[in-house]
Amino acid sequence: LGSEVLVSTSTDGHARIWNATDGVPLQSLTRVA
Repeated sequence: LGSEVLVSTSTDGHARIWNATDGVPLQSLTRVA
């Protein structure tokens, strides 16, 4: 991942990839147990 991409993991088990330039979620990933 590039420096312009931020990955945030929330407590509900979802990981979201954010575009730091636009500030919008590029992709929403659900962590499967």
